[in-house]
Amino acid sequence: MFSGEHNVTMDDKGRVFVPARFRDDLGPNLMMWRGMDGQIMMYPKPTWQKMADALSQQATSQHVREVRWMVFSATEEEPDRQGRIVIPQSLRKHAELGSDIVVVGLDDHVEVWSEARWEALTARFLTSAGDIADVLAELGVKL
Repeated sequence: MFSGEHNVTMDDKGRVFVPARFRDDLGPNLMMWRGMDGQIMMYPKPTWQKMADALSQQATSQHVREVRWMVFSATEEEPDRQGRIVIPQSLRKHAELGSDIVVVGLDDHVEVWSEARWEALTARFLTSAGDIADVLAELGVKL
């Protein structure tokens, strides 16, 4: 299970240091694709393969076709010896990445966000903290 938030820097070649605690669980080959909220999604290849297999079996509704396009446009990357991955230019453009980025663990995957988008998303969550607390209480989560 991935969790945690790490501020990292992307160099001018598009290389990003993947925190060791994420790198170990992502494995030697990870899959990256466009997230629907302007982030980059990173999955261990076996997890991505299960998703891809499940989507291959689904009907061809418009939504499924769109998700399939996103998943099957994924790129496979391998961290270098220093634990860095190269984020392809198309994904950097999609996520509007500059040099300051945030790498976040979210259960079965890792997300890469521009620092500005991450801060905006966090601020939006904080403005609806009361609603979120109500939903968590309904689920039996005590804060």
